Amino acid sequence: EQKQINPRLFKGLSETQMNAEMQLFTNSLGIESVTTPDFGEETELTIEDRKYLIENIPTTEYQKILDWYEHNFFGIKFETQFSCVHCRHTEKINIPLEQAFFF
Repeated sequence: EQKQINPRLFKGLSETQMNAEMQLFTNSLGIESVTTPDFGEETELTIEDRKYLIENIPTTEYQKILDWYEHNFFGIKFETQFSCVHCRHTEKINIPLEQAFFF
C-alpha cells in the first residue's frame, strides 16, 4: 500500500511539512476498514479515502478513539519507567497517543 504514496506529493514541502504528511500517510495506512450506518463495513479504501477521514474526523469522534485506546488493553502498554539522569528520581509515565509525541 505504501506504493500508493507518490513521492511527488512532497515536492516543494519543508522538512516539517514533509514529516507531517508522512505521519498522516502512516496513520492512514493503519485504517483497515470503516463502518458507516448507510454502507456497513467498507474495506476497499484508497489511501486518499483514509487520509480524507483522518483530515476531516470531528474532534468528538477523534476523542472517542483516544478514549477507546485508553480503556481497552490490546497487548501494548502505553507506559514506561522514567528515571532522571541528574537527580535519579524515578516514576512511571504514560506515553501519549498524540502525533506530536512521535516527532
